[in-house]
Amino acid sequence: MTKQNEKNQKWKIVEEITALAHRSPGVVVKKNARLPCLRRGSNKKRYREIDVLISSRVAGHSVHFAIECKALSRPVSSPQIDAFIGKLQDIGISPQTSVFVSASGYYDSAVERASEVGIKTLVLKEADYKSFPIRFRNAIQMSIFMVCFYKGFTFQTQEPAQGHELFKYLIFHDKRAKVRGAVIDLIWWNWLKGKPPFKCGQYEYNLTVPKEWRFLSDGKPSSAKNFKVNLEVNSFIMKLEGIVDSRQFHDVQIGKVDRHFVSVDFGPEIEHRVKLCKTESELLSSMEDPADIKLKSGRIRLPKIVMDNLLTWPMSKAAWKYFANLNKTELSQSELERVAEINMESFWSPLPYV
Repeated sequence: MTKQNEKNQKWKIVEEITALAHRSPGVVVKKNARLPCLRRGSNKKRYREIDVLISSRVAGHSVHFAIECKALSRPVSSPQIDAFIGKLQDIGISPQTSVFVSASGYYDSAVERASEVGIKTLVLKEADYKSFPIRFRNAIQMSIFMVCFYKGFTFQTQEPAQGHELFKYLIFHDKRAKVRGAVIDLIWWNWLKGKPPFKCGQYEYNLTVPKEWRFLSDGKPSSAKNFKVNLEVNSFIMKLEGIVDSRQFHDVQIGKVDRHFVSVDFGPEIEHRVKLCKTESELLSSMEDPADIKLKSGRIRLPKIVMDNLLTWPMSKAAWKYFANLNKTELSQSELERVAEINMESFWSPLPYV
């Protein structure tokens, strides 16, 4: 690579880092922007190029900030500051809203000249641009998903019943014989309301059946009572390892860091890990990580109950449709697995009862 090509590459890197560092919501950042000159020496329209142009709107008016980037073998001199001032005058952008970025520092006379007209003079040090992009695997994003597993329930009834006869007590009706819900519906609604709590462990509690639900399919009162459910709450912790890109711009006029730009990428190509935790101590231990930057979400409740054969409740519309087309009360193992598979494919589809 020739010295000129190496110089151009270095300048492009400084320009790219400067553009990245100034991106924010509501702001348009454009590199190598060509703006028309307000001052014309002839009838021919002339343009001047701005290395990084920042544009936004304030109170309905367009506002522009110009940034000049230099990656020279020696410090920036006052004539180069004057050249930038002339460019700003040509395109009508105020020096007070403009910035000069140098990768090689400034002569004192250049800093004084820039200070006279209000141009901010920043330095991007070699460590911040030499190995662009700087990448460290020292960031982690953690998402914790709480899932409730149905383990069984018990209840009491005055009438003797066995096998399929028991199911009539698990579907609740009102006194007009209209279906109001099932045991699993009450378990699910309690889970949405925070019962059992969002902590890993095994739970048992008495299920309260609304009074208006305590009827059979013929409208007669149900003798079923003392419903007790057994559940287990586990957590899935998902960790995404991130790539960090960190840069600093130093303001030479005040001798302080002007901005510290940090970009963390958790893109699809980044490694991710998922672990099932059955106890609180296991979860808390899994959350420990030596990464410099940690992003942790709160505990996210998965909005379904996991039953036998990994069936989830409520079932999705697609799973219900498949089940209805089978037109069976008893399903084979392969049919159950297919229902569970369809249900998981549409896990986040709108819930039918919400």
